[in-house]
Amino acid sequence: PDLTLPSDAVRCLGRLMWTRQKRGSGSKWAKEIDAMQSHRESLQSSSFELHTHLSHALVRYLGISSPEQLSKFELNSPKDLVDITSRFITNTFSVTTPTLTPIGVSVSPIVALINHSCEPN
Repeated sequence: PDLTLPSDAVRCLGRLMWTRQKRGSGSKWAKEIDAMQSHRESLQSSSFELHTHLSHALVRYLGISSPEQLSKFELNSPKDLVDITSRFITNTFSVTTPTLTPIGVSVSPIVALINHSCEPN
């Protein structure tokens, strides 16, 4: 077995997936996550590759061995998984101490909406 500690991003995405599994895709929480922008269709190939690698790492972390097992998390296809990964990358931000030492990651649909621009810097 692989004993490497997954990255913070993979662990956070795992928590998102387990919450989605617990609450269901029809919950208010899941609808807010699903409403966040993903920009998957407009990604450059290098960014798309990053999203795909992160999705693969998430699949390994969750112990998913076939596309059919995505249904446990109320996802219909690998495309849905890449969409969630893209939403995560597009809308998360670091939580830091006052000296800007990173201490975590936040996924907040409301903050993402406030901070969203279709024309990033």
